[in-house]
Amino acid sequence: MSTPQNKRKRTTQKKQKQLLSSKPQWSLLNPSLPYDLLLDIVARVPRLYHPTLSLVSKTFRSLLASPELYKVRSHLGLRESCLYVCFDMLEGPTWFTLCRKPDQINKEERSGYALAKVPIPNSPNVRIDPNYNYISNTACFDGKFNVTNLGKAVAYDPKEGRWDIGPNDICGPMISGSYCEIENVLYAAVNGDLRWYDSQGRQWRYLKGLVGLPKIPNYGRTQVRLADYGGKLVVMWDDFVVPSHCGFKTTTVFFAEVALERLNSFEIWGKVEWVDRLLTIFDDYYLVKVIAATV
Repeated sequence: MSTPQNKRKRTTQKKQKQLLSSKPQWSLLNPSLPYDLLLDIVARVPRLYHPTLSLVSKTFRSLLASPELYKVRSHLGLRESCLYVCFDMLEGPTWFTLCRKPDQINKEERSGYALAKVPIPNSPNVRIDPNYNYISNTACFDGKFNVTNLGKAVAYDPKEGRWDIGPNDICGPMISGSYCEIENVLYAAVNGDLRWYDSQGRQWRYLKGLVGLPKIPNYGRTQVRLADYGGKLVVMWDDFVVPSHCGFKTTTVFFAEVALERLNSFEIWGKVEWVDRLLTIFDDYYLVKVIAATV
């Protein structure tokens, strides 16, 4: 039987729930800390530890993805270089961050990379067209803005203020998306090899050195993506394997970091600083992009 005392108790509980639901989500992270103070504390945590911190709760993941956090980090001068990779999977485009892992023996060093999902919402209504690279691609080198479209290249010269016919031999790597530019030099994966484009001699030259870098497959379905990471070349590629014990195809994604040194006009050497398997994928996917950003 309901009594006036029970009714008052239920009313009080209802008001408490309404009060909690009306509070900003940030205040639920730690009720004893003001939001601004909590934001300042989390902003000082190195991005190396953000993937672990995001596992604490949904609200922490939301805080780590908030624009306010990065504004505070920028104000404090805590900007860091980070690598991001986008996979278009069955659930839609998904961004991951490639974080350097701390060495278990020497905490001052870094050993390899760890892949962590970026805590940002993904729209299920947004899909990436796997053929988008065949529309157009751009690259700035040799003082010109180069654009490829439908197998042809044109170059804009800002000094002359005009468009000219560009080097058509850059179209293949750029159409496939297997290219990037670093310090005014165009790099690409060509037929399973890493090369750089000699804009003076108008030819692709092999990137020499690369001791310890596995052979990049030259299959028709192999995806290769390159990026400029603070003057270093990062390479991501996949390889298809059919394990005998399960009988279905899997995809292994590899990642490498290469330091570059130009010896003369005809030679650029690459020193492999790190290479390893990054992850194994069992579903269909598309490797969209690898980019470096300072955040």
